[in-house]
Amino acid sequence: MVYLLLVLAVALVGCSDWYYEAADTDYFKVKEHNLRGQYPINDRTIEGNVVLFPFDKDSVFTPEKVELIQLDSSLAEVEKIQGDILKGDSLDYRIPSRTYKYPYVKIQVKGKWKYLGSKAVPLTLETISDISNVWNPNVTLMTHLEVPLVESLVADEYPFDAAKQLAMQRFTENFGFEFLKLPAESSRREFSEMAPWYKFFLFEGSDSAFVERIEDFRQDMADGVYDNSDLVEFADYIIDDWFRMDSLLKRPDSVKLNWTFVESLVEHAYGLDACDDLSIGAVHVNVKGSKYKGDSLVCDKRQNGEYVLRPLTPLDRQFGPCTAIDSSTNDIVSDGDTSYYYCLHNSFEYGSWSKAPMYLVVEKYIGPCNEDLRLVEETPARKVTQEVRVKFGGEIYVCGHHANRWFDDGNDTLSFFFGECNEDSLWKLKKLQDSSEFVCTFDSWVPANDTLRFLSEQRPCERGRDSLRSFSFDSTYYVCAEILRDKKRVYTFKDTTRAFADSIAHENYLATECANISDTVKYIVDTLAGKYYHCQNGTAGFKFYESDFSHARDYLNKQYVKTLPNCTANSDTLELITYPYFEKTQGSDMAKYYHCANVGGKYQYEALDYDHAVTLAGIADVNARYTCDAKTDTLSVVRDSAFRNYFHCEKQNGKYTFVRIDKMLADSYASYAAMDSLLPCVPSDTLQYEKDQYGFWYYCADKGGTLTHERIERDSLEKMLVKQFVAGLEPCDETLHRWRSAKYDLSYGKRYYFVCDYDEYNVFSWKRVTGVRYDLYGMMEEAKMNLEACSAEELAARGPAAEVKNGIVTDSRDGHKYRVVTVGKQTWMAENLDYYDTLAMPNLVNETACADSSVCAAGTRRYSWYGTVNVTHTSALGDLRPQLCTPVQGVCPVGWHIPSMMEWQELFDNAAKNKAGKDYGVDVRNKDDVYYAVSEVRIINDKISLFYGMDIPYDSDYYSFQKVFYSRSYSVRCVKD
Repeated sequence: MVYLLLVLAVALVGCSDWYYEAADTDYFKVKEHNLRGQYPINDRTIEGNVVLFPFDKDSVFTPEKVELIQLDSSLAEVEKIQGDILKGDSLDYRIPSRTYKYPYVKIQVKGKWKYLGSKAVPLTLETISDISNVWNPNVTLMTHLEVPLVESLVADEYPFDAAKQLAMQRFTENFGFEFLKLPAESSRREFSEMAPWYKFFLFEGSDSAFVERIEDFRQDMADGVYDNSDLVEFADYIIDDWFRMDSLLKRPDSVKLNWTFVESLVEHAYGLDACDDLSIGAVHVNVKGSKYKGDSLVCDKRQNGEYVLRPLTPLDRQFGPCTAIDSSTNDIVSDGDTSYYYCLHNSFEYGSWSKAPMYLVVEKYIGPCNEDLRLVEETPARKVTQEVRVKFGGEIYVCGHHANRWFDDGNDTLSFFFGECNEDSLWKLKKLQDSSEFVCTFDSWVPANDTLRFLSEQRPCERGRDSLRSFSFDSTYYVCAEILRDKKRVYTFKDTTRAFADSIAHENYLATECANISDTVKYIVDTLAGKYYHCQNGTAGFKFYESDFSHARDYLNKQYVKTLPNCTANSDTLELITYPYFEKTQGSDMAKYYHCANVGGKYQYEALDYDHAVTLAGIADVNARYTCDAKTDTLSVVRDSAFRNYFHCEKQNGKYTFVRIDKMLADSYASYAAMDSLLPCVPSDTLQYEKDQYGFWYYCADKGGTLTHERIERDSLEKMLVKQFVAGLEPCDETLHRWRSAKYDLSYGKRYYFVCDYDEYNVFSWKRVTGVRYDLYGMMEEAKMNLEACSAEELAARGPAAEVKNGIVTDSRDGHKYRVVTVGKQTWMAENLDYYDTLAMPNLVNETACADSSVCAAGTRRYSWYGTVNVTHTSALGDLRPQLCTPVQGVCPVGWHIPSMMEWQELFDNAAKNKAGKDYGVDVRNKDDVYYAVSEVRIINDKISLFYGMDIPYDSDYYSFQKVFYSRSYSVRCVKD
């Protein structure tokens, strides 16, 4: 794959069909309806999609029957043709191939609709189309809505094309639809534009009502003017049910996007200007029939920049509208009771009055919490501050050290007098003026009793010193321990049982066992708690300190090894010894394994990890069950009975022994052992090869005149097969085989492509290429236009070439400037061509297209193939050849031409040479299925059969040449002669 990295950054927009030439055409009523253009409609198959409610998986429209009605030029019915509903295809319906006398058809799709819990109700969708302009007419809600209006306009003596465009103008005028010059049946409208109409038709809340509302709407629009009363009722519902307005579509997660779906409809229904910066605040509703007539709505703005209309809330009516960007209501207000509000401007949804945080309320009435408030004394040497506590509204608020806001400390009056009950004041005793005593406990200040007074008199617990400290009072025992308080651990007093207090005392007693340097070899293991203690001379002197497991393990293992029998040359080196202590205390994976081994010329016990212990146990097992000596089959592999590991008999250091091997090597031995089961080698002109049951490849090799099986890696076998395939091809002849190609498929799915072309030594021979290059050669074989090269006189007659200056080429015909880039030996325009002058180039009449004439200057103009190469409209090759020579200038400026398929291929070949994109690259983004023009066409029987287009998908790293119909239009990139 070629990673397309070109610095030719271009965003391509457009559509696959091209339609009307200009948006501002004047329309005149006529008595006769002539066909638009000379279009043969012979042997035509019509097919398309049926799209209804595409954005909700719960909605189901099941097409059951499709019927095409042939219409004459007045849209009167001529005949009916039955079609097929397609299942599991990219298209939804198909009308069989036939000849049409008129280009006008009505397609009706009948089926069942089910969405709001019904058993399904009948629904018929229609589209009306001119099939000389539209190849695959789709059936959608939009096409269905416009049919009565189009029929009415044609009955009023408008031409069909004009009626279609005028119908679109009526929908735009009445409802703010985006005006599209493409027919409704060949375009797709955005979800945001169609969603409000589905909401509108679902308004009654049943499937049968949905169908009836659609039909009522169609008949109402038949005269081009819509009765606004239903829209007003729907707009009232949207505003009234603001927080649940997405419920009809069952998408509660998308409530933040709702207004964008209904904005234009609601504003149109009320006759309001757009909600924007100029109308923030209250707007007056004065539309007849609205429940909000004479009332006000609020034009507001969300945090994401979207504008919305919403009803006034009760607080808006009391304090004034609160909007997201109106800073005139920044103050804190009160309802006269104990509730305080402020306008929340930065809500994601919209502005709203919200309960004001009390720290802001206290700051307004008491003053800000800062260092000036806390300052008690200040000298050049120091600054003294203290915590400030105030009462407001029955609550205590604190401005603490280093704080920049007030914090609510509840309604605890004792905290107001004594300060906060926290870790610093834990177990402290304080008195009120009436001599009543209180002690700070884990919860709050509580009245003192004898126990609390006793605890307040004790020395606070200290980490590292009091781990073995215990004491009692009135039959209650206490130790120093970690206590979780307000998600924070505090080391302090904790009541406990007598037994635990006694165990702590016992540990304290053990301290006498660790008194001098000789005791530092001692370890104590607490098997109940799974802890280890080691006598050490620490900061507190000699005592038992908790030790880590690794340190204790090494010490205890050494002690265990001392208890084992002597390890000598006569010991069994395959005997596996397990130290069971850690298996009992830590689990089986913590057991320690040993065996007697010769380590560095000395016999001693060697520690093993688990994997080596398993290997040793396996060797002992297979030694007991199998023999390993000079007579053992070298391809034999055995497995131990416990762990099912593989072992192979090998000679090491002059002695035969079993060696553990992995499964891949075991399969390799088994594969060699099973070679007799391979198909026998026989003399053959082709390579014989086979894959055995173990996944290894073998081929028949000639060894001194004898064919024998030999193992081979798949990559090497692949090279031999490809070489054999190429050798069997007919040699390339440049006089006969310019576009010859071949492909080779391997049995396991891989494919190789070859073409006759010049290699790096300029030799014409078979050359391996990519799949895209292979497809290109097939197309070039079909594109046998055999055009002659332009003569010097023809080139001179074109005039002076448009030259490149500072990376820009100027088209002298219209002054348009284009960026250019050099890629390899080619110079390309880095922007789409935008030339249109039917006086200077008459062949462009009816041969160009643009999504919208107002944005053509942005590089979105497209051309038919005939307009691209600047020839008259004909399919006969004999009529084309006199008009063309290579390079084909076409619509390009002088000195530039339409690129051929080979020139496009050269561009991507150069891009492939530097994938990092430092010097070259392609960034030709093709977001809307628009192809780039090439100069060739497909020729069959000396006539144009199909056209070619260069396809570069928007978000992929590949490209391809596509065969397309005449109706396709192309973006044009010119390349310098």
